[in-house]
Amino acid sequence: MRRRSKAITEALQAKIANLPTGPGVYQFYDRHGGLLYVGKSLNLRRRVRSYFAPSQNWEKAQGMLPLITDLQALPCDTHLEARLLECEQIKTLRPPFNSQMKGDRRYIYLDLPADRLPQVISRRTDTSVGPFRSQWNLRRFLTSLRLLYPLEERADGLRLTYHPLPLRLSAASQSSTSALLRRCLTEEAMADALLTAAEQQMLVEAEEMRFERAAFFKDLLPTLRRLKHNAGTYRDFLAGTYHVALPLAKGTRHFYIRDGLVADSAFAGADETFNLDLFLFMAAAQPRALPDEKAALDFRDIVFTELQNFPAEQVTRL
Repeated sequence: MRRRSKAITEALQAKIANLPTGPGVYQFYDRHGGLLYVGKSLNLRRRVRSYFAPSQNWEKAQGMLPLITDLQALPCDTHLEARLLECEQIKTLRPPFNSQMKGDRRYIYLDLPADRLPQVISRRTDTSVGPFRSQWNLRRFLTSLRLLYPLEERADGLRLTYHPLPLRLSAASQSSTSALLRRCLTEEAMADALLTAAEQQMLVEAEEMRFERAAFFKDLLPTLRRLKHNAGTYRDFLAGTYHVALPLAKGTRHFYIRDGLVADSAFAGADETFNLDLFLFMAAAQPRALPDEKAALDFRDIVFTELQNFPAEQVTRL
């Protein structure tokens, strides 16, 4: 603990004491001026101060603390802006102590061609869905799913049959399974049907005391729930256009969200007249940017999660 306190110079202590208490991004630097880490917080002063508290037990922070000799803060009006700025800086500056959001070049797609079984690929095709962050999780999911092929759709829903070893599928079975899986990944109702089938089969296996098989289906459920989320709520979010008005102490911050990204924003002071119709018209008239799909995944996830947390009266779907 004593070594940690010695790493805090008086100049650094003074900077921490004078940090704003609102949202923003903070940056830690070493004695050579090299950027070590970028973070964000709703309360900059409280968050930065917590790194140097005796109770700090984050392993990465303990390795970084002796190297910190300076810091900078970039205040933002809202937590949404702070999160987006943090993401942008991590991708652009690639600080060594940041691990998340740096590896978007490694994000992958799931290809679902009609003539063969699904496979993981690095570039989008006409028959692919994604992108996905974890290649390991996706490959593991596909390996497990292989024991359920061929997938079958019946009048009462999907039928999942477990096979201890993967079956050899005919060309017709490969095509129908791939087509059905594509629907499960892109249609909320089908994603829900796949999740329901797995849940029901888990209960059947447990009742029959086939506990290893029940565990197999149980392990599938978290991934299937994420796929349902992607095919439903998240897909609907990407298709929508939104106006968000966040009240601040001195006014309101307006956001125009399109394609899952913040396309424009404006601040309106409490004492000024703000022409909302003009703002929305000008924002909508801007050329539609075509972002790098893999890099945009992190930004879109940020906007989506923040949008879910805003009070309903602050969000308008246009």
